[in-house]
Amino acid sequence: MSPIRCFLLCLALTACARTAVAHDIVPADWCVDENAKPERVAAFKFDGGQIRDVMAKCGILEGEDHFHTVANAMGEWCRIVAPRQDAMPFISGPSSFIDKDHHARYRIDDGITGICAVCVRPSR
Repeated sequence: MSPIRCFLLCLALTACARTAVAHDIVPADWCVDENAKPERVAAFKFDGGQIRDVMAKCGILEGEDHFHTVANAMGEWCRIVAPRQDAMPFISGPSSFIDKDHHARYRIDDGITGICAVCVRPSR
């Protein structure tokens, strides 16, 4: 495995572990085939205004729970940047998003950082 692929896999798995704390934004059965490999297709680092732009374009209304609102928005954004590949968001920050008390602490104006990854299955 190339060093770049290994790095991307480690990054995706690290993000996945962090995201697991955040109510499994990524489905538990995503990319579980041992021959499949997660690959990054996009990165994002949005401030509050940019998140609200994504929400507006995707028809997502700001709810009281900013964590859920932004998780949904990033899921939609990933599906837009890789529509045929079913990309999933892996959030790496800020800490208010990935901490245990994220529903109480996270605010849209905290911004969001992460990647969109797709599960690449080997060709037959």
